[in-house]
Order: sequence, then C-alpha cells, then structure tokens
Amino acid sequence: MIVWPAGIVIIRINWKNDQQNALTMLKKNTILSVLELGMVAGMRAMMPVALLSHQLNNRKSERLKSSRLKFIQSPWPARVMKVLSVAELAGDKVPGAPDRIEVPQLLARMASGAFAGAVVFKADDRNPVNGALIGGAAALASTYAFFYLRLQVGRSGKVKDSISGGVEDAIALATGRHAVQNL
Repeated sequence: MIVWPAGIVIIRINWKNDQQNALTMLKKNTILSVLELGMVAGMRAMMPVALLSHQLNNRKSERLKSSRLKFIQSPWPARVMKVLSVAELAGDKVPGAPDRIEVPQLLARMASGAFAGAVVFKADDRNPVNGALIGGAAALASTYAFFYLRLQVGRSGKVKDSISGGVEDAIALATGRHAVQNL
C-alpha cells in the first residue's frame, strides 16, 4: 500500500521534470532557429526574412498578433521578400557583384539576421532584443565565414564561382527551411 503513493510522487516528479525539459528544449530550439537564420542571412540577406514571412503567413503566431512585428504574417511581406530573395540569388551570380563584406552588404545581412531573430524570439514570448542580438551576431560571423570559404573554393580553380554560389544557395535554403519549420 505504501508503494502506490510513492509511485504517484515519482510520476508527478517525472511529469514536472518532463515539463521543464520540454520548456528548456523549446528555448534551445528557439536559439538554434535564430542562429540558423542568422547564418542564412550571412549567406543571402533576403532569404531568412522571406522564409520567415512565408512560414508565418501560413502559420500565424498568436504572440505576434499584438506586436509591432505582426506585419510579417501578412501576405504582402511574404510576396515582396520572395521576389527580393530570388533577385538576390540571381544577382549573386553576376560578375562584379559587390562583396558581401563591404559595409552596405554587411549591414543588410546583420539587419536581416537581427530582424529574423527578433521575430522568432517574440513568437516564442521571449525578449526580441535578445533575439536581434543573437541573429545579428550570427549573420556577422556567417558573412565572413562564407565569404572566405567561397573565396578559397574559387582560388582552388576546381569549382566555378557560379557552382559554389549555387551550392551556397542550397545550403542557405535548407538551413533556413529547417529554422522556420517549427514556428
């Protein structure tokens, strides 16, 4: 008879721990999503916001409905960002396109990562400023990492720049889709 109440206590403790673990997992997934979107912004400035607006247009976040960021869930930003993202993909392959580490391009990538981070954090009922800082920092790091990686690949002479750009596009798209799938 004494075992039964002890079993209930154990179940209640485990349930509470599972609940805390689920909350911790959600927060880790939120940070991972922001890091991924920041990484994508370092590769393609428009892509994270295009993917995020598309996802949130199809699966609205209740937490964004009353915030200043609610516009990202509307159809027009999703359409505009998709067009801009496709234009950026094409523009990247044009010879003479400015380097992503030039100040205007770098700032655009950081702003994109910061915006995506703020939206994801707000959608998870977290401080959007923290999300913006994480997303912007990830975009900054990713911008330089992928710039120099692509430069090294180009210098090797084994892969055309348009091919390495296409591979980078595929990595950015896959990473970005992964980042927004659970919003």
